[in-house]
Amino acid sequence: VSLEQAEVHRQSFMLVAEDRPGLMVEVVAVVRECGLEFQRFSAEPCGDCLCIMVAAVQTDCALRFGSLMHNLRYRSEPLLLQRIPTELTGEALDQWTNEPVPMMLDDSPVWNWKKEATDLVTQVTA
Repeated sequence: VSLEQAEVHRQSFMLVAEDRPGLMVEVVAVVRECGLEFQRFSAEPCGDCLCIMVAAVQTDCALRFGSLMHNLRYRSEPLLLQRIPTELTGEALDQWTNEPVPMMLDDSPVWNWKKEATDLVTQVTA
């Protein structure tokens, strides 16, 4: 069943990794290998030799998106990889935004990155 024939859902992720040559190419390749299509993609340096990538993709099932996340974690070796829970609002969204981060990102404004990532991908859904 192709994405055109199945019911399509939008899922989003945020990836923070050490900035290195070929990282963006690797992430794009993983998304394509999983048979998903981008709806939105952003990649920016975020200080301290880090890169943040935010993407919204079309998927026909949670399992395919889970496979994407597994492959991204394995191939890009991120410091942080999270699904952006666009269905959350209010206190639940604040709780996700402020949840603890890996120790190596303690001094980074991860809460701000999460807010900006959520804003970016919800522009797609609006």
